[in-house]
Amino acid sequence: MKPIIRAARPEDLDDIVGFTTGTFEWGDYVPGAFLGWLDEVNSQAMVAEVDGRIRALARVKIVSPNEAWAGGMRVDPEFRRLGLGAAVSRELWKWATDQGAQVIRLLTESWNESAASMVASMGFRPTAQWVRAERGIGENSPVPDGNGGLRVKPPESLRPASS
Repeated sequence: MKPIIRAARPEDLDDIVGFTTGTFEWGDYVPGAFLGWLDEVNSQAMVAEVDGRIRALARVKIVSPNEAWAGGMRVDPEFRRLGLGAAVSRELWKWATDQGAQVIRLLTESWNESAASMVASMGFRPTAQWVRAERGIGENSPVPDGNGGLRVKPPESLRPASS
């Protein structure tokens, strides 16, 4: 199995839909975004083709003169842990650096151990973390009468981090 790493083409969509539609409980955004990626300026999508079928893809976009944003990495579940994601990524990084990128950023969810392992093996390091918080409706919420009334200082509040 020697993969062919190449620029993505519109005719790759059917294979991509086949292995990405059930990526998450809610589905996946990649099938709906893929064709748009191909038309974007300063953007490159690449795939790994194995035996005539697309088995991995990713995309990178130049977002400033020296910075790129990577995303959309997907590998067919039957072909994971074979180096396809890393191979596609290496070609994308080469493309991005050829465009002037000195920094490539990406986002992975903290629960996605496979992605975290792959990006760490490629030299990426965590620099930030998303935090999701919710607060129930309660005592410190606005009162609908009088357009919300006076705001009461909450018992807990956010404060700026040190530089």
